[in-house]
Amino acid sequence: MNDEALREEFDLVEEIQTRASLREANLKQKIAARHEMKVIRRDFEVGSLVLRRNAKDPQDGKLAAN
Repeated sequence: MNDEALREEFDLVEEIQTRASLREANLKQKIAARHEMKVIRRDFEVGSLVLRRNAKDPQDGKLAAN
C-alpha cells in the first residue's frame, strides 16, 4: 500500500514538473517576442563604416576629458 502511494505521488511530481517546464518555456517565448519587438534592426553590408570601440586612450590618465 505504501509503495502504491509513493508511485502515485512520484507520477504527480513528474506531472507537476512537466507543467512547470511548459509554463517556463511559454514565458521565455513571450519575453523573447517582446524583446524582439523593441530591438531596432540594423543591416550592415561589407564596406559599411561602423564604430567598433569608443574608448579613451589609457595614457591620458584618470582625469582626462571624456
